[in-house]
Amino acid sequence: MAAIDLVSGEVLGSVVDCHRSKEFVDFLRMLDAYYPSDFRIQVVLDNHSAHTSKEARAYLETVPNRFEFVFTPKHGS
Repeated sequence: MAAIDLVSGEVLGSVVDCHRSKEFVDFLRMLDAYYPSDFRIQVVLDNHSAHTSKEARAYLETVPNRFEFVFTPKHGS
């Protein structure tokens, strides 16, 4: 998983074997620790189930208004 800071150009990444809810939440925690607590972190995501899982939602409730998710459109046929 990777994120790019559009202001600094820095890439924040994590290499994992799986992309489950646990790994996604760990990635969000890394982003949360990296940025000052008064920053709102905007994340562009695909519609992978880990991004909207019960575990991800539970974590987001512990950091209200910290993250803003923008989901890419689903592919049409």
